[in-house]
Amino acid sequence: MQRDSNPAALSPQLCQRYASLIWSCLDANLHKSALFYAERYFVLDLSNHDARHLYATALLESGQPHSAHRLVHVPAKETRCTGCVNILAKCCMALGRHRQAREALEGCLRDHSYTPTPSMGYRTATAFPDEAILCCQAGNSALKGNLHESAAMSYRQALALNPMLWEAFEGLCAIGDIPLIENLFPPRPQPVRRKPGEEGPSSKSMPIATGAGFFTPDAGSAGNLFRDWKPGFRGMDAPAGLRDSIATSDSSFYGEPSFQAPVRASRSQPANLAVLPPATAAASSRSHVAGKTAPAPPATRRSTRLQSGTGSRLTSKTSTRDRRRAAAKPRSTSTSQSHDSGLEEEPGGMESAFAPTSPIGHSDTSPHPPNPWTAEQELAAEKAYQIELAEYQIYDVMRRFASAARAMALYDCRLCLEELEKLPPQHQRSASVMAMVGKAHYELGQYPAAERAFEAVRILEPYRLSDMEVYSTLLWHLQKNIKLSFLAQELLSTDPKSPQAWIAVGNCFSLQKEKTQALTCFRRAAQLDPTCAYAYTLSGHESIDEDLNKAISFFQSALRADARHYNAWYGLGTCYMRMSKLRLADYHFRRASSIHPQNAVLLGCVGMVQERYQNYEEALRLFNQAIQFSPENALVRYHRAKILIAMKRYTAALEDLQYLRDTSPEESNVLFQLAKVYRLLGEDVKFTQLLAEVRDVAPKSLAKIRKLTENIVKSDSEDVGEEVMDTG
Repeated sequence: MQRDSNPAALSPQLCQRYASLIWSCLDANLHKSALFYAERYFVLDLSNHDARHLYATALLESGQPHSAHRLVHVPAKETRCTGCVNILAKCCMALGRHRQAREALEGCLRDHSYTPTPSMGYRTATAFPDEAILCCQAGNSALKGNLHESAAMSYRQALALNPMLWEAFEGLCAIGDIPLIENLFPPRPQPVRRKPGEEGPSSKSMPIATGAGFFTPDAGSAGNLFRDWKPGFRGMDAPAGLRDSIATSDSSFYGEPSFQAPVRASRSQPANLAVLPPATAAASSRSHVAGKTAPAPPATRRSTRLQSGTGSRLTSKTSTRDRRRAAAKPRSTSTSQSHDSGLEEEPGGMESAFAPTSPIGHSDTSPHPPNPWTAEQELAAEKAYQIELAEYQIYDVMRRFASAARAMALYDCRLCLEELEKLPPQHQRSASVMAMVGKAHYELGQYPAAERAFEAVRILEPYRLSDMEVYSTLLWHLQKNIKLSFLAQELLSTDPKSPQAWIAVGNCFSLQKEKTQALTCFRRAAQLDPTCAYAYTLSGHESIDEDLNKAISFFQSALRADARHYNAWYGLGTCYMRMSKLRLADYHFRRASSIHPQNAVLLGCVGMVQERYQNYEEALRLFNQAIQFSPENALVRYHRAKILIAMKRYTAALEDLQYLRDTSPEESNVLFQLAKVYRLLGEDVKFTQLLAEVRDVAPKSLAKIRKLTENIVKSDSEDVGEEVMDTG
């Protein structure tokens, strides 16, 4: 992967493979896959004009004209070509800026000498998508129809036929039914350069991303999808240039000549010659018409007789079959040996083409052994190696991203961050990776780190809409009103019909305690995208204080849109907890925790139900587990302290409460519980001091303080039950 981290090392083969793969995704309307690979290609070398065009085209086709416009609307005129202006015109038309679009098109017409970059040249799309693409599209339809089992089956079939379909893998992540990466994308050995005498490429049997089918299967392999495909007028001897290969791979189910069969020595040589062993190659070439000179084969192994110095008379005693096998070996030029071999030789024919001169017989004319490969063979072998290396690099990067995406889909956020650290530096600094980092930190409750990551996303891609609903909720948790308001205005100006923009506006109203306006915005987001489960969930949370039945209806609508939306399961559990339906609350909290098993808040909620059942040992176990996942979570520590007080373990409770007092000095509930512990421990001075602090922080808690002072020995379990009702 050293080449990925060095833009100067990008080979033409790597650029060609990325271009062919991206165009194939675009032709198949797999815009997510095209966008994924286009970003991977672009971040490798930001100065690559071909990569810029492909990335802008993928953004435009995926419904992000603002981002595509920003990419090609560069201020420096010397870095903008006519291709950029052409894409700019398309972006302006998509944005409704028709006057600017006409100006850009007139600029294109004035440039008669423009030559498009290789990937933007003429291409021929397939008339009908292959089976892998059809399976992926069927999975997309089933996922939108909430048919998760059918979608998972279609996605698995698509990836079995073509592992490069990123969209199919994203679908499995959305369902939550994700096989191990080693099973889904088996590791491939890194290709090595061929040496003289070696047979064929090292990774011949691997599928290769080429064009319409993304990969070219082994020619003649049994049971292959394309085994009955008969090439048309484009023969296997057609030259494969950079632009020609893209058109060829996109116009049929087979790829370039160098992918369909091993590299041959020359264009005049038969296609199967380069992959035959030296002796077999020589025997096959004897059928050529006399007088035609074939190129020199790879280096052949000298016989034991020549190395031991035995005479050539032994050759005449061998059988005809043995003589044929020895035809490609270095031989003496004696007359008797020529007659014994049974071959008719002409000057410049077989002798010069297939019989390298022996150092024993011609030491005076050949002081150094000849090069076993011709320059053309070496060039072909190097080209084959570069193609294999390009395929390996694309597959390896995709596999690393898949490991991180799988961990994120299963909410193993720490593993996700570890996998992202293994990516090459260029990919780590891309907008999609930074967004994944922000979501991972957000799910871990590490809000400052998540905020920094999302700020980097906004710098890298100011018009990005994806994942911005998470960023707006993060700012809501951080109580950053100004930042949230500015984000909402920017998203609305980018696309007023995007659900992310209206969710941000709704969060802004919610932070200002304007529930009615917030609900209106969340409903608008759900109208724009009925599959947006998050809009329903936020509506439920906004309604939970006013109407529990209404909130339950919103949460159920969210689960109909996405059954793995753990926040909706949590919302239902909260509603049933407030209704004192402990069995239903326990069920929904556990469902949420099974989806996101490392979420400390969800584990704490399950512990709260056990606390209400007065099952203190089980509640304490759950709180301890939650604190292991998130030691800084204040709510879980507070509830654990209350459980420890109920179990009369005052010293352990005192540690948690002192920690909370240091981190949240203005929290009256913490001070009240701390005063209670000091009174139970008999430290009346500290008890009196803390009661005074409680009066200053929360003057309305005088009745609570009076009750504590009058009857401190009252059953702790009753107090615990009352406070759980208040915080549920």
